[in-house]
Amino acid sequence: MKKIKKVELQCPICMKLGYLSISSNYINKAERGMFAVEISKGLICEHAFIAYIDRNLIVRDSFTADFQVDSSNGFNPQIPWIDQVSKKTLNLDLIKMNLTLPTLSYILKAIFFRKKMILIFEDSFLYDHILNFLNYITRDSFTIDVSIMAKQDYIPHMNLVNDYIVLERNKIIRAKNNILDNKNLVEERRIVQKFLNEYNMILSLITIKNEISKVYIYSRKIIKYIKNIEKPETKSARNLLKHLSNVHGIKIKPSYLSFLLDIVRNYDKVTVSDNLQPNLNIISLL
Repeated sequence: MKKIKKVELQCPICMKLGYLSISSNYINKAERGMFAVEISKGLICEHAFIAYIDRNLIVRDSFTADFQVDSSNGFNPQIPWIDQVSKKTLNLDLIKMNLTLPTLSYILKAIFFRKKMILIFEDSFLYDHILNFLNYITRDSFTIDVSIMAKQDYIPHMNLVNDYIVLERNKIIRAKNNILDNKNLVEERRIVQKFLNEYNMILSLITIKNEISKVYIYSRKIIKYIKNIEKPETKSARNLLKHLSNVHGIKIKPSYLSFLLDIVRNYDKVTVSDNLQPNLNIISLL
């Protein structure tokens, strides 16, 4: 007998809660224990997004996406890398084993601050896997400049790359101005932890790409706000947060705003007024 079950969903953009009715027959057809559901505009809120739900009706993740979902046969998103990149050169098991939480957090910080990188790995078979992974998760968002080499190839040229961030797995070989200090990596570590904690490999890849895309999109909106504001005296963290919420439907915490402002300063080289820097001792400015 067909049963209808309700699942609570939350929009990843405005965080509004709503419910979706799902047939038990649909749940049982999920071949991989998970299925994708496209949430159209107006069903939960004014935004469209995709939710991934397992057979226990637990929402594993939800986000906007840059691909079409074929949910007729369960969890089968049509992700571009499946067709464009050979699975032999993008093994996510290898990625998760070799790009650990500290290493990948350092890499994200370098990407967000538009820093050139050298990654030192002795196993040359990893190079294509790592490059394909980094190119995919930053596709249509951040520009990356990364080289991977063995230590013996790096040493003769080490004096020529003073402006590079150099990593040897978890070890920081070169990084200026404490850019990779753990206290400056809170959001990067959160993103990486979410990627590493997801046991479904395809979903974990989509998750980290989506998180990076959000960082890019949100920082573009902040730049537009900074450049278009006509009255300098109205520039404040409070007004910026209200603008993001009221105009774009983006609700974020002051700490995340501070993280985005750092990216605007360093990746885009945009001057950010001190008035826009939120007071992180205040839980909410709205």
